[in-house]
Amino acid sequence: MKKVFLATTAIASSVMFANSAHALTSTFTATIDVVDALGMSQNTQMDFGKIGTPSGDVVVHLTQAGGNGGSTTATMVDTSSMAAGSYKITGSSNNTISISAANGGGVAGFTFTELNCKYNGGAETDIIAGAKTAQAAPTGSGKNLVCGAKLTVADAVTEGTYAPDVDITVNYE
Repeated sequence: MKKVFLATTAIASSVMFANSAHALTSTFTATIDVVDALGMSQNTQMDFGKIGTPSGDVVVHLTQAGGNGGSTTATMVDTSSMAAGSYKITGSSNNTISISAANGGGVAGFTFTELNCKYNGGAETDIIAGAKTAQAAPTGSGKNLVCGAKLTVADAVTEGTYAPDVDITVNYE
């Protein structure tokens, strides 16, 4: 009887220890980056000046310097008000950004075909054709994005003052 009791105790002990050998708790860490929210405000509104009523589709080319560019096909009536758009981008001082754009499409008869921008004094890039990537972090009070553009005006557009729009997107990389 003593041998049976010892054998039973040994078997029960090995089952209890076998169960605890199959249980495991491990702790792992995760990563989270907390960054300042991106912001963008307009310093100067883009102004394409005054054109004559188009008799066919025409292009107005606004340079980054705020002048009439060489590929303008519209009849320019007054260029004195022409101004490049200037926008302040703010956000984290530790993260690079990408900047892209798309035609807003908010006003029939007007299409932005190029948005040629310089960020923080860098090289000019058409940000509708492709994003401007790996740009410096918008540290401190922010950095400026200065844009000229090519705007196509459809022949159906009649006399009036219009405000076509372009969508500019800024993302952390």
